[in-house]
Amino acid sequence: MNGWTELETKAAPLKANELWTALERTSGPCCSKPEPVAGSLFQGKLPMQFEGARWPIHRRSFSADGALLLAAECAAAIFAEEAVAGDRILFVDDEIAVLRGYQRVLHGEFAVSTAVGGEEGLAELEANGPYAIVVSDMRMPGMSGAEFLAHAREKAPQTVRMLLTGYADVKAAAEAVNRGNIFRFLTKPCEKADLVDAIREGLKVYHAAVAEKEIVRRAEMIGRSKTEWDASDIHQSRDFEGPTGLPGPARARRHLEGIFGVDTQCYVVLLKLTLLRTIEERYGEEAAIDYLMGAGQFVMHTLRPDDLLFHWSHDVLMAVVRRQMPAAALRKEFERQLMEPRQHLLDVDGKKIMVSISATFDLLPVARFSSFDQMFEAFDAKLIAKM
Repeated sequence: MNGWTELETKAAPLKANELWTALERTSGPCCSKPEPVAGSLFQGKLPMQFEGARWPIHRRSFSADGALLLAAECAAAIFAEEAVAGDRILFVDDEIAVLRGYQRVLHGEFAVSTAVGGEEGLAELEANGPYAIVVSDMRMPGMSGAEFLAHAREKAPQTVRMLLTGYADVKAAAEAVNRGNIFRFLTKPCEKADLVDAIREGLKVYHAAVAEKEIVRRAEMIGRSKTEWDASDIHQSRDFEGPTGLPGPARARRHLEGIFGVDTQCYVVLLKLTLLRTIEERYGEEAAIDYLMGAGQFVMHTLRPDDLLFHWSHDVLMAVVRRQMPAAALRKEFERQLMEPRQHLLDVDGKKIMVSISATFDLLPVARFSSFDQMFEAFDAKLIAKM
């Protein structure tokens, strides 16, 4: 570690211990536990491993979710650095003598493996991956280098793909690069210095992809482990309108006002999308809206046709459901449906990032209450007890 930077997170005192306990479980020793300071601020220290990261190194104040994600990013940077020693390069060619030449020239600089032809290359990726980089010759019998690398992308999307080609195949190679299948093509004969430089550039791309995947994985773990809710999650303005197209809190109130204390089969379920604020802080509003739309579709698929879904607040959805079952049985039904979150693909600056749609929830029967205020006081009491 290159040093430490002070960090402040605006987390309510009751929640801070829970947030940082989750952080310690997922990010290990990369972060020191914060100490309370004036107001609701908590201070902690994080390692200064921010090179190439989206977070500005001079920024000192983050939301609670942002602080957790920042620590996850630090841990992911450490993870990526530790993985460098295991980087391997796979060369694919139909000529054994050429493959032996690559092993001889790059010996001592990179860990090189070889495969004869595209079929053997795909089998090697599947059996002995992951590889950081795969370099293929263009002209091979049976399967061209461009075709092989297109299949390799499906089997190992994070592996950086390069193509070696003669001057006669430059146009086809350029087209393959433009289609997004290949990071770079090199013309033959290729000087060692050019090949080494290309491999080093490819390794930077691979390390960034590995770190990004690790960041998302750790953020997902943090999101699944958190149970805290804010007052704004429950007490929402009637005028709130979200980007999902779902009806908002005003419609929810109108629907429920006539059945409080009456409908014994009706339940209100609040679902908090635990990763939404994290995605918004890291990837921006557009990615957050994309994620929110996917989450809405996911929750709709878990509901029955006569159930209703509302966008209650920024990262909270409200389901109004009717079931002929006790609350405990309904809780188990939702736990089962949400146990294995659906994967959602985000497109961020041309990069595809897979994230889980994960949510925590709570529910109450409508018949127990005579008004919204009374029901939300009960939600408040339950959620404060959790914290």
